[in-house]
Amino acid sequence: MVEGKQAARELISQLGLLPLPEEGGYFRRQYTSENEHVSGKKLCSLIYYLIDGYSFSSLHRLGSEEIWNFYRGDPAEQVLIYPDGRCEHIILGPHLERGEVLTSVVPAGVWQGTRLLDGGAYALFGCVVVPEYDPEDYTHGSADRLLRQYPEHHAIIRAYTN
Repeated sequence: MVEGKQAARELISQLGLLPLPEEGGYFRRQYTSENEHVSGKKLCSLIYYLIDGYSFSSLHRLGSEEIWNFYRGDPAEQVLIYPDGRCEHIILGPHLERGEVLTSVVPAGVWQGTRLLDGGAYALFGCVVVPEYDPEDYTHGSADRLLRQYPEHHAIIRAYTN
């Protein structure tokens, strides 16, 4: 575990990652397209995103699609809560033989949260938002609000909100 924690600290430093205030984890915008989407925003943006044993991606939703790519580290569970109440669990990680996946797509307007599986030290992702990420499109998940809307997902909401 010490090796994993050290690797996480080194990646944070090497990639120039900064804490992501509301959502949690560490990030840095890596790329923004020069081309424009029909919405008038840039076509897409890419961030490096890292979670460690002390942080996770708290439930939130975006007004754009987000494509997550697993780069390295330990497996992480991503939960998606759709507007109709359906819940999907995805394990992003390197062990394809165990059913883990390298990429997930989060549709616009779907609540999402991601955290390491028990015992994990860190996971590094690339997250592409199409059209580009816009802070105006970010909605942070309030546990009280989500519990009123999706009471059947009580345990998930409590685990994935801060």
